[in-house]
Amino acid sequence: MKKFVFVLFFVITFLFVFFLSDFYVFRQEAIEYINAGNSYIVKKYVQFITRDTSPEEYRKNIIFPPSDCINPVQHRESKEEPVLLFGGSFTFGHQIPKEKTLHRVLAKYCSRPIYDRSYSGYSVNQMLYQLQDEAFYKIVPEPEYIIYTYIPDHIRRLYQPCMFSISQYYGAHYSMKKDKNGNYYLKHRKYPLFYDRFNFVARIIDIKPFDIANDYSRLFLKQHFIEAKKAVDKHWQNVKFIILVYYDDDTFYFEQIQEDLEKIGYIVIERNDLVPFKDKDIRYSLNENDGHPNDKAWDAIVPKLIEYLKKNYGYTL
Repeated sequence: MKKFVFVLFFVITFLFVFFLSDFYVFRQEAIEYINAGNSYIVKKYVQFITRDTSPEEYRKNIIFPPSDCINPVQHRESKEEPVLLFGGSFTFGHQIPKEKTLHRVLAKYCSRPIYDRSYSGYSVNQMLYQLQDEAFYKIVPEPEYIIYTYIPDHIRRLYQPCMFSISQYYGAHYSMKKDKNGNYYLKHRKYPLFYDRFNFVARIIDIKPFDIANDYSRLFLKQHFIEAKKAVDKHWQNVKFIILVYYDDDTFYFEQIQEDLEKIGYIVIERNDLVPFKDKDIRYSLNENDGHPNDKAWDAIVPKLIEYLKKNYGYTL
């Protein structure tokens, strides 16, 4: 009996400490992010930050975001075919004024409607999740261009569903399978009850480095892009699907799948072909330790992107 009581006491104590620690980590992360200076996030939108990662709640937040503050639209009334943006914090605008984000800078150069479906912490999986949902196509009209901004860390995010609790990061994860003919496909990953509550432990595991440059990882990344393209082609015709490879140091992660993606219709553009600079160059980065675009980066890159598409493909943004 004493042994049972001891074990029960130990389990209760462990759970209490665990959930208290988990709540503290989540709360501190949320406060830090809200106060970080990101112009899209203000305190009255804190309800977007939720721990309910049920399929229904996750879908509601990613497909039907709670505010134009999260997924803004420029030139909404324009009759031209839109531009649709996907990506993580590089697209969304981490710690820069909203008028200096890709979304707003692009709006200065083009009169098309511009739909920004990016968010900090997102990767290709969040784009795929949206493009595979039938409801998404009732919200966003058919675009002429889709632009996805890629960084090497997007590979890692395909594997680690608890890296950013506040960004609804987990919930759009997939496992790669083979059908009876040996063809790869992605299956939406299901999580057990209370999986999200183990965010505290998962974040500790998350900081451990692991090899993301192996053949399987590249294949996994490529399959996400393949299925995103299939989803687009199923619903929309003649969309120009652009991948902007932002980093220069680690593009070898992407170069080995680039040719295969171009064969199925992707247009791959490297940032250094537009505005050449080293990653974390303080001219265009937040600082020497943070390679996120600063308030000058997109002003420099966007005109060159427009020029590049016109010169090399005859496309007009």
